[in-house]
Amino acid sequence: SAVGRIVVSGRVQNVQRGDTIRLNVEMRAPLRFTMDKLHAPDVVQKIENSDAKDVQSGTLILRVWNRLPVSGRAYLVMYRDNARTQSESGADVDTVFNVDIPAPVISNGRAVSTVFFETVVELNDHLLEYFRVPRDSNGIRPDNAQVPPFFVRTDLTLPGTNGDTLIAHAGDYIKIQPYADIMYRVNTGDEE
Repeated sequence: SAVGRIVVSGRVQNVQRGDTIRLNVEMRAPLRFTMDKLHAPDVVQKIENSDAKDVQSGTLILRVWNRLPVSGRAYLVMYRDNARTQSESGADVDTVFNVDIPAPVISNGRAVSTVFFETVVELNDHLLEYFRVPRDSNGIRPDNAQVPPFFVRTDLTLPGTNGDTLIAHAGDYIKIQPYADIMYRVNTGDEE
């Protein structure tokens, strides 16, 4: 519920007792909350990169924006098997990122700024294999083989507020954005 007072001012003519004035009122109220520990796994995404046959090098970048008055932890996992990449599988997968999310500056229980940071990981030989045609039993990469898809999932964990009451507005958020920069050789026919 809300209690307030609205004052209509300006030029008013011919208003009589019993007349009505229609108003649309939008309330933007902060949300006061306490939070238990939160684990929010994202959905698994399928990555298909059949065009990148001769990958030379690459980096994976994780960007994080935090406008909530809490800290947390984010990580990104990848694997060839969709089922093993699911959060409830408990299987061993490749963890590419595992980073702390700092809390922004907090005043009176509310974030007053947005924290942004970016983490870059150079792809080692093991991670580069996700972007390459697999080798056969003799250790050779067949020319006509396709790069198989792999699966990735981001994961967010927030520790909770420990009983403290915090404030958030509708525009407050945590956003996680992973992406890759891959260098690969393209065969254009006569030239490479």
